[in-house]
Amino acid sequence: MKKTSRLVFILGAIITGTLLGWIMPVVHAQTGAFANPLLQPPFAYPNSTIQLSIVFIDSTPTPSGITVFSWILNLPAGVTAGAPIAATPPGSTMLQCISNTNCNAVSTFPFLNGIVATVPLTISTTPTFGSFPVSLTVDTASANLATNPVNLNISASSGTTPWFSIVSGKTTCRVSKVAQIPIRLSYLCFNIYGATAGSYTADPAGGLIAPATFFIGLNDLGNDSAFCMITVNSTSQTVTIPTSFPPQTILPNSAIYLCGANSMSGPGSVGWP
Repeated sequence: MKKTSRLVFILGAIITGTLLGWIMPVVHAQTGAFANPLLQPPFAYPNSTIQLSIVFIDSTPTPSGITVFSWILNLPAGVTAGAPIAATPPGSTMLQCISNTNCNAVSTFPFLNGIVATVPLTISTTPTFGSFPVSLTVDTASANLATNPVNLNISASSGTTPWFSIVSGKTTCRVSKVAQIPIRLSYLCFNIYGATAGSYTADPAGGLIAPATFFIGLNDLGNDSAFCMITVNSTSQTVTIPTSFPPQTILPNSAIYLCGANSMSGPGSVGWP
């Protein structure tokens, strides 16, 4: 083949391939729909309660059109499910439950991505410690529906006792006292979108000078905000905070809180040891 003919052949192949690239549509792989469990938080202690959400993830790029599916909730020993609650606006989704772990979700319109239902899970006072799978068995007559399990980590409380909790719409915050010196508090705030957790430990040196204040809280897209100001007095003297309204008195080795939420439970102060 002459060089000129070879060049014409190569250019023709390039042009033809380019045109085919323009003409032929790009094919995207179809992914199926899922109904997955989501734990908030994914860890728990004896005699505690956490929230499980049933999350629907639709198929792409073609929606599945699913309007009804059933699930069976598979839980480890020592974990009990409370009554499921539909998480979507009333009228769009209805739950038909045989038990707290076996339900049908029925929607007026095809399910969209998001939370379908929430289920409170209570840990027994004497559970087995470790990491255990929490899964769903799902079924639908209209399309294929898959599911992925999650792990629940159950551990000892390490001397932690509940102090107070607040609830504002879908947002909950819980604060606990840790039985140690210097003073330590642990907290957890969660809603259907996520969770935040942490702890505060008084400095054994600086904390003896004056009380310290820190803030916890969480907001969701519906403006269900839960926020608290916690003041810890690790000194040996009773302290009054005149700037608060009304003025607050904190006993030695104690902590108080001031929160903005719809409901609160628990004593207003806690002391050590």
